[in-house]
Amino acid sequence: MDLLLQRIGRLHRHHRSRPAPLQQACCAVLDTGEDAFDAGSEAVYGQWLLWRTRKFLPRSIRLPEEISPLVQQVYGWEREAPGGAQGEPRPLMQSDDALERWSALWQLGHFPAEPVRDYLEQWKDRFWLFHPTHPFWQVPQAKIGTEYGAAKLNGEMSESSNKLRLFPLYAGQSKEQLSYPQAARWLLCVNGYDDTSAKPKGKGLPSVGAGWLGKIGFIQAQGDNLYETLMLNLTLLRDGRECWGESKPCWELEAPKSAERTEICCPDNPAQLLTLQSRRLLLHRTGENVDGFCLLGGDFFPLDFLQPVFSFQR
Repeated sequence: MDLLLQRIGRLHRHHRSRPAPLQQACCAVLDTGEDAFDAGSEAVYGQWLLWRTRKFLPRSIRLPEEISPLVQQVYGWEREAPGGAQGEPRPLMQSDDALERWSALWQLGHFPAEPVRDYLEQWKDRFWLFHPTHPFWQVPQAKIGTEYGAAKLNGEMSESSNKLRLFPLYAGQSKEQLSYPQAARWLLCVNGYDDTSAKPKGKGLPSVGAGWLGKIGFIQAQGDNLYETLMLNLTLLRDGRECWGESKPCWELEAPKSAERTEICCPDNPAQLLTLQSRRLLLHRTGENVDGFCLLGGDFFPLDFLQPVFSFQR
């Protein structure tokens, strides 16, 4: 759409005398007349962008006021796939689909709000930090695990119970308590990076060890803002070659996994990988603050794979 509008904008750019048949600017957009696209056009622009342009291209355009709305429509989120059903995002079936989707999101400049709102509305109960059966990123059965104070959860000061930190960043009650937003943030950090060597409760189970991200190290591409940073680290292709499986974040499970130190296969989708519960955690609160947590070892898998880094050029 953006390239087409750019070319339309070049029609009659200069005032000059023209033959009668050409005095009125007119742009003819050729199409195949069927669902399939011209092979050459599809090879250059990709099926997804061609389909979106075909869907939203009007018979007449007012320039320049309609440029921005039309471009945003094309590069926005589509709730209807070509030949598919309403209400479902278009699945990524091939590597080219994933690359086109990533490119379209990058061109859009922000994540579409509608699918985010729809998803949060659908799963809103699973994002309650103290839900009775599905507390966010936690496991109710972890209450039998090793108990720690809030200072151990806070990654900015993570204190051992038998050591005194000389220059802590927190003091007083702020050292012993966390607000709900703080606790939610460090809950995610502990799952990925925690180095707590809590002993397993069950006999014969392997040591808990560091979180899986802490074991492999972590490298991220840095953008000019949060959106660019998230996009530059959004890997829509597994190992840069094939599409991931269906997304399965931990909060969508019917029942939180509770078994201690469970070896699993390497997740086949980024949502499961990034929400992997390498710890079974359960926060404890007093009043409106979190003052401790319980911990058991969680899922682990062999780390004989490469970190899914997204190759890019700017």
